[in-house]
Amino acid sequence: MIRRELKEFPELTPPVCGVEDALKELNINVAIAQQWYNNSYLSFKIEEIQELDESAYNELLFLNTMFNSEIPLKTIDILLAKLEKPYDYKLEEIYFDFIENDWNNIIEKDEYRLSNINDIKENIEEIVGHETSLFGGSFKFEENIKDAKEIIIELEGFIKYNEKQIEDRDTMY
Repeated sequence: MIRRELKEFPELTPPVCGVEDALKELNINVAIAQQWYNNSYLSFKIEEIQELDESAYNELLFLNTMFNSEIPLKTIDILLAKLEKPYDYKLEEIYFDFIENDWNNIIEKDEYRLSNINDIKENIEEIVGHETSLFGGSFKFEENIKDAKEIIIELEGFIKYNEKQIEDRDTMY
């Protein structure tokens, strides 16, 4: 299951915005929003509020994206059943993993992969250190150590690149 995190609005949408402005921006009419509420997709009655907070805006955006994706309604119902209501999610932060049959946070997966790569790098460094002290300087062994050190350098570059990607994504949202 995914972890919820509140993020800031896109630059064009203020933290609190009028219902009419949000509906216009998202190209949703009031009747559609009412239907979503009546069918238990939307957590609030659109006609009873004047302004949307971040959570309500995210929910409208998420549902609008799902329903405009041309995914069959039955499939949308199956996908949404795996999420907690209200649907205050951002599709750029989550994805549905068809192997695990569940929603996951993109950032959590990236951080998990990065953690595994760091563990591999540390294990190689430890093995290189132990084998160097045990076996000394045979030519074949020195070649293997050189290869292992090159792998470590590549892993460090990959780790730095992915840390930068995660940092850039965090600052973007």
